[in-house]
Amino acid sequence: MKHTAWLIALSLCTAEAIADLEPDCVGLTNQHIGITLRKSDGALLGIYSPDGRNLLATNARASLWSVELIPDGTTKPVTLSADKPQRVTFTSSGGPAGRTLHGVYEVAGTNSTACTVKIEIALCADSPFLRWRLVGVETKGGRLWSVTYPQIPVGAFDAEPAQRFEMDGADEAGADDAGANLNGHGLSPVAHAKCLA
Repeated sequence: MKHTAWLIALSLCTAEAIADLEPDCVGLTNQHIGITLRKSDGALLGIYSPDGRNLLATNARASLWSVELIPDGTTKPVTLSADKPQRVTFTSSGGPAGRTLHGVYEVAGTNSTACTVKIEIALCADSPFLRWRLVGVETKGGRLWSVTYPQIPVGAFDAEPAQRFEMDGADEAGADDAGANLNGHGLSPVAHAKCLA
């Protein structure tokens, strides 16, 4: 399934509107950035720039999140991830100023362990940033040891990013340092730093 510039052309788009266009997808988009996930298994399919490029590494498969639990009666952690959930559900909320995609993943592991992970991805109407939030982790058969969210396989960085983008007020020497800023909220403004292949 190929996701292209139709995402960005939709302005601030609801998860339901994306699902109408791509039946097994949910996501959010505005004029700066778009994101899609597969409804059937919750996999992250893409984070898209305004020109329709997928900013994810296409040759890497990474789970959107992973949880380490210590099973009852043991000391060695086991890892559960979003790779093979038993059940995934998505809902969305918000209005014209911004939308939030809510995901619930139910996963069973080894040693009678299981977890339910609740996530949120939010996008404001005029923002180039995705806001990632781990709402909660409910465990069964073990104690929570660690959580990693989001896990995003980013595409390769350019060898010479200064030739591919301009930063407002940045000179050529400083542009190399500006690069792709992956902060705690998501990707830096794609319109200002197009340095991902």
